[in-house]
Amino acid sequence: MMRKYLLFILMLAVSFSNAQEKVKQKARFSIDLKGNLGIPVGDNFMADGLKTFSGYGLGFQAVFVKDFGLGVEFNQMFSSVKDVSVFGALEDPRLTDLSFYLVYLHSFGESGLDVEAKAGIGSLFLRSESIDWGDKFRQYGNQYILGAKVLYTISKPNNVQIFFGPKLYFFTSDINFENKKLEKYYSNATILNLNLGVRFNF
Repeated sequence: MMRKYLLFILMLAVSFSNAQEKVKQKARFSIDLKGNLGIPVGDNFMADGLKTFSGYGLGFQAVFVKDFGLGVEFNQMFSSVKDVSVFGALEDPRLTDLSFYLVYLHSFGESGLDVEAKAGIGSLFLRSESIDWGDKFRQYGNQYILGAKVLYTISKPNNVQIFFGPKLYFFTSDINFENKKLEKYYSNATILNLNLGVRFNF
């Protein structure tokens, strides 16, 4: 399924490239540096077994056709175990994600205010270590992402902006249990990400 979504994004990128020949808009490239809070929510093993994550992220995007564009983002966040009976005798849980997304950016002109919406897919990697044996536990999965940002220009002409935004990760992984309810509990998770950072436009 992940291949189908990547193919879909590739096709959109080709379409944007072709459309750019017809729609004259100066490309806008940007790099984001940010801090993250990741709050597991809902009825799943992350929400019940782990505390809030915190960490950092790096993103790159290009907006080039009628305020639409593409982006890629890397994030790493760290947490601690809240309930050993849910998460097991593990410590130092760490989330790493790589995501690709479509973005729409709307500018309010001279006010210096922009808003942004995004939707994407990616891979999420959860790693932790066994307290007793020192072995590493790894859980890989796919994720679907919906997010938004509010940006404000602090350096003219629109070179540096600060931003804040929420984002939802919908995580799914391939874990098999005979008990299907338990399987769903440990193979799916939702994370509310709150990020604050600075954007450099060029």
